[in-house]
Amino acid sequence: MALPSCSSATAEQHHPEQLPSATEKRPDDLAPLCVRTKTTEGDVRAVVVDNTCTDVQNAKVLVAFGPDSRCLHLNPGEHVEYPLTPHIPGTGFVFSPRFDSLPRC
Repeated sequence: MALPSCSSATAEQHHPEQLPSATEKRPDDLAPLCVRTKTTEGDVRAVVVDNTCTDVQNAKVLVAFGPDSRCLHLNPGEHVEYPLTPHIPGTGFVFSPRFDSLPRC
């Protein structure tokens, strides 16, 4: 039994080479360089986000293998620590989270 063919318009819209990559980022999607990050080690691993900019910045901590932060509203000179939680509550799974990126939000 032959499978029904797709119309050429539908097939053209779904070619992978025409879609943007999921990992592709434009530089203006990320927080500016004056918003600095540092990963701390110790009993509680965390990402410290420090706004050294002269204006308010909004950014989100993206974590690989862990939960991402909410959108952080950072006033000039403000810093926030976001813990790298080794598990996602309610799932029973334990991960080794790591800081991934800091996009604007």
